[in-house]
Amino acid sequence: MRLNNFIISVIFLASSLLADNFETSFNYFGNLTASSLNKDKFYIKGYQVDDIQDYFELSTYSKLGFQTMIYNDKFTFVAQAVSHYVDDSLNLDLTWLNAKYKIRDDFSIRVGRIQSAMFLNSDVRDIDYVNTWAIEPNAFYTMLPMRYYDGLDISYEKVIGDYYINIIITPYGEVSADIDDMVSGSTLDVSDMHMVSLVLSNNDFKFKTSYAQVTMNIPIYDVNYHSIIQTLQDEGNDISKYNYIDKKISFLTLGLEYNYENYSFLTEIAKRDSVSLLPDTIAYYTMLSYRYDKFIPFIMYSSNNNDSSHFDTTNINDTATNGVTKTELEKILYQTNDSQRTFSIGFRYDLKTGIALKFQVDKIFIKNYGTDYSDSVKRLGYTQIDAGVKDDNVYQTTIGLSFAF
Repeated sequence: MRLNNFIISVIFLASSLLADNFETSFNYFGNLTASSLNKDKFYIKGYQVDDIQDYFELSTYSKLGFQTMIYNDKFTFVAQAVSHYVDDSLNLDLTWLNAKYKIRDDFSIRVGRIQSAMFLNSDVRDIDYVNTWAIEPNAFYTMLPMRYYDGLDISYEKVIGDYYINIIITPYGEVSADIDDMVSGSTLDVSDMHMVSLVLSNNDFKFKTSYAQVTMNIPIYDVNYHSIIQTLQDEGNDISKYNYIDKKISFLTLGLEYNYENYSFLTEIAKRDSVSLLPDTIAYYTMLSYRYDKFIPFIMYSSNNNDSSHFDTTNINDTATNGVTKTELEKILYQTNDSQRTFSIGFRYDLKTGIALKFQVDKIFIKNYGTDYSDSVKRLGYTQIDAGVKDDNVYQTTIGLSFAF
């Protein structure tokens, strides 16, 4: 199933013209935000945007987005685009383009480009103004590499007393994205996406849980990698998991937001399972904030923990090369490690309705498994470190304005 964006656009425009008594709305949002690290040869990866390095850079977290809606009692048509600067050029990403039809008051169906519903704030993930933090806890959110998908979903929503219930089922979804900044020269293709999410909320709290399963394909073009894998396979080893081709990945998430007087508590936990070069991972974050009129200080802790067994090569036989090829495999596995812990403090100050000043300092603790190959291999993952630089902690400072109108 391939949903063509041109066809979706035609549906969007034609349906809006045919809809009776439709209304329109237009909003824009964005950031003017700078960020820097305190060390040279360390990089925070900005997925499909510029990296954070040891000098203040505006391009990574600065953005401008537009959202337009055409709607009536039965139909809702939404388009949203977000622009970033990448390598001194403007990159425009279409994150929403879908049509929704309300079959009855509590039941609807939606088709097109849809934001992933995995997390508590998935629907507004690009609209940073609505969040307290200056930057999201990437040790958590980078577990799911796709922010949106092309597909369809079915939604049921009901208000029972003081409680709101929403169930969303995604029978199919797919997405293709350039991930050259993660795997050199490669693309991420996700297909056969099936997902279900449940939201239960009232005025004080919101609980959400989601489960998704996808088929992932990421080709690797590195000749050295294929030589290593072939040598170990010729020695009788089962190396079927050491790639990203046609791999099933499952995600399970739980999230809770609770507000009491001026206090706000937010936490999410997620589990990723995959028999591939992508390690099984458990990640979570917890944030506590307090509102003093327009000033909201916060403290946050996040952690991303890869399964240590992913890096264990004890059962790999390499008598033919006296362990040399096995060592090269361990270096590859070392590069797949994205485990880290992050301790964050910061604040948000509401300058006026629609504009907020944000400041955040993150201390990132690197976590390793097995043999440390930092002397000869570049560490990948969300926090990257050049080869020859010892794995260490690093501070990231972020300051800027978020707006939404």
